Amino acid sequence: MTTNKNDEFHTSKLDCELNSIEYAYALPDALGYDITERFRKYLGSRFININSTEDLPYFGNDEDPILKKKRNILLCLKHSPYLEPCPGTKNYLCCGYKIMSIVEGCHMDCSYCILQGYLNAPMTRVHVNIKDYENALNNAFMSNPDKSYRIGTGELADSLFLDELTGVSERMIHLFSNYNNSIFEIKTKDHRIEHLLNLDHNRRTIISWSLNTPRIINLEERRTSSLKKRLEAAAAAEQAGYKLGFHFDPLIDYSGWEKDYEEVVKRISKQVNPENICWISLGCLRFPPLLWPYIRNRFPSSKLYLGEFIRGLDGKTRYFKTIRTHMYSAMKKWIQEYLGKNVFVYLCMESELEWQNAFDINACTMEKISSCLDNRI
Repeated sequence: MTTNKNDEFHTSKLDCELNSIEYAYALPDALGYDITERFRKYLGSRFININSTEDLPYFGNDEDPILKKKRNILLCLKHSPYLEPCPGTKNYLCCGYKIMSIVEGCHMDCSYCILQGYLNAPMTRVHVNIKDYENALNNAFMSNPDKSYRIGTGELADSLFLDELTGVSERMIHLFSNYNNSIFEIKTKDHRIEHLLNLDHNRRTIISWSLNTPRIINLEERRTSSLKKRLEAAAAAEQAGYKLGFHFDPLIDYSGWEKDYEEVVKRISKQVNPENICWISLGCLRFPPLLWPYIRNRFPSSKLYLGEFIRGLDGKTRYFKTIRTHMYSAMKKWIQEYLGKNVFVYLCMESELEWQNAFDINACTMEKISSCLDNRI
């Protein structure tokens, strides 16, 4: 039996993640917190107390500074605000999503990931004061009972990184289960969700998978689970009563993409019931120009450079408008064909004109997108 190379990076999820960590550095104000003490327990001599960030090692001269930053952890506190709007991008429509940046830095290694150049931090940060996040959420939900909240932890990290150690998802699932005006979204490229399957979530948590074609996963998404494993995990989550989401972001243009992406949509239909899919987002490949050197140096076999690009209104590198329109239109057609017309599909960080060209929706606004998504919860 052939095993996908991306599934070999662990058998035990937590053991593997811990083994990949070189050191965890704890600032004085992070000491005494449950998460900090768990790191101390599991890492032993690889747990180091420091007085300030000036005591942290410098990785700038390392052969691969980005990889070193992924493999070292800074345990610290997060200060208000704990709930922030999705950063979005100027001149394009956002969906009104809110994020909690409990972990900043991803252990997975995707060639197109903007975090390589976006996070200006010496290493991966884990904010250990989870209770402060919980207090902020409780205050927001109780103070605004008529307002809908869509909140996730997967913006600056994969939601499941070190999740069994930190307990973040379990705590958030429990908190969100008590409110009808909010939904918690876990976003991941991982398949190992066993620790979430027996939790009482009250259908207030969506587990979402970022999906791509097997070709892109193998070439561009290091240390992630295979498509097969991700879809099997989605089926397991559905069996456990969770709502589901899927994110095709980025869609990548290459010879044969039509056949490959259609097959992915078809495979979704064979694994889960479309009635349990809350939403599917689409977003074509885009990134700031400063990412090019990271891609060339860290992913020499990447084929991303073969695309036809322009500079977008936000300064990011994007596919030509005609390519984006074609990809979005085709994806929506396949989603409706295999999953039905009731599955809500939306564009991530696209212009009002693109919504009109690809989806034939006129005068689209952030408020309209946000309202449609809020109605799904």
